[in-house]
Amino acid sequence: MDISPFELLLKPIAPRTATASQANVLSRVIVQGYFLTVSNLEKRDRELKLFLTISEPSDPPNASPPNETRILDNKTVLLYDVAAKNIPINFKRIEAVNEKFIRYESDSFILPSWATVSLQLLPDVQQFLNNQQSFLEVRGFASLTSDDSTASGELFFNPEIRGTFIPDNLTDPVKDIDFDQIAYSLGTTRAKV
Repeated sequence: MDISPFELLLKPIAPRTATASQANVLSRVIVQGYFLTVSNLEKRDRELKLFLTISEPSDPPNASPPNETRILDNKTVLLYDVAAKNIPINFKRIEAVNEKFIRYESDSFILPSWATVSLQLLPDVQQFLNNQQSFLEVRGFASLTSDDSTASGELFFNPEIRGTFIPDNLTDPVKDIDFDQIAYSLGTTRAKV
């Protein structure tokens, strides 16, 4: 079942210039991720997989960053949390739907009976901390399927986008560390999967 669109970002919100200017003062980086809360409304555990479909990058204009900033491969993490700590879930690229899309499939994960899980698709911030020229801008949509084809059951979904604005240069000791956050719901749905 298709759940919602998503947008991942790890990029400056304003261009930096070579000379000091107001734009440099305002320049911060947005780290934006996709959060999907899923509740199992059945009295049995469910085995599920998450699918992510993105637009295949086209050749960017000369001023744009290279295409590798527009794919999930090696630039994102997928996390799973029921009532403990975040657990990484592996996902891999699978066959493209057609020449304009790339699909990714997660490993299976268990959603216990009457439990709620948080799935988090996030930019790999460690890459940015290691290399502040490492950016990401990816849009697509998320789908969920059950590995149990013999029985469906009701699930309750709440997809969100959450983001944090961080200083453009975290290594500058003179800058005040200022973090602002955004969060907005992408809508909710309840369906049999």
